[in-house]
Amino acid sequence: EATGVGVVAASGGSMQNRVLSTLLVRGLEKAGFRVLVPRQAPPNDGGIALGQAAVARRTSVESGR
Repeated sequence: EATGVGVVAASGGSMQNRVLSTLLVRGLEKAGFRVLVPRQAPPNDGGIALGQAAVARRTSVESGR
């Protein structure tokens, strides 16, 4: 609530663990977050890098760079 963040992207090696990923998503949703999980991107470091690239692009576009 303090940050205004309402969407969380969950990726990384821990998302390859079905039990951990299920508990994580359920907990975040219960706390009111919309949770994005990889469906086409790899759930490991490749997915994290893809997310970092998307944030960098958006930040660059928003700042006019």
